[in-house]
Amino acid sequence: MICKNCGSEIADNAKHCTECGAAIVVEEVKVDPFTGDTPEAPPVPENPYGTSEEAPKVEPTPVYQQTSGYQSVVAPRIFERNIGVAIILSLVTCGIYTIYWQYKVFDDARIISGTTNEGSAGMDILLSIITCGIYLFYAVYKSAQRIYQAQLAQGENATDDSIMLTILTVFISIVSFALLQSKLNEYAKKYCN
Repeated sequence: MICKNCGSEIADNAKHCTECGAAIVVEEVKVDPFTGDTPEAPPVPENPYGTSEEAPKVEPTPVYQQTSGYQSVVAPRIFERNIGVAIILSLVTCGIYTIYWQYKVFDDARIISGTTNEGSAGMDILLSIITCGIYLFYAVYKSAQRIYQAQLAQGENATDDSIMLTILTVFISIVSFALLQSKLNEYAKKYCN
């Protein structure tokens, strides 16, 4: 295959040109079902830079970057949530909003740690309901561990609060979710803006 931007030879399954970094778009060729003819291809625009040597080189965005001895992922996008509003909505809705809030905390912890393939936040909520809240302790523990691992991966001097948050969940679970959300908000401020 030939890159339309710089004219370099690239692999047929490539998503980006290895020379200029341009995204490769594979266009579907439509065939007239009655005649079997293909429409005439539109003219290829000229490269505004002239030859490929004059085109600026675009470095692909790294998936991983090295930070203080840990291999860290480029921070994915999560959003800050107002903890006070979440607590008030949890109380006003008699705990219904808490289920949504728990789902978002579990999901955001998976996103920032890069462990989205390890179950789902929905399954954590479902198993917590089925086990009358017993599984919730494990889900809180794993989420705190994921946040801790994500902080370490970014080179932070983080503390592992997973056991403390799990014990706190036994007594006042809304406080443990407020603390988890606080950690997620700090992460979002530093790496997701």
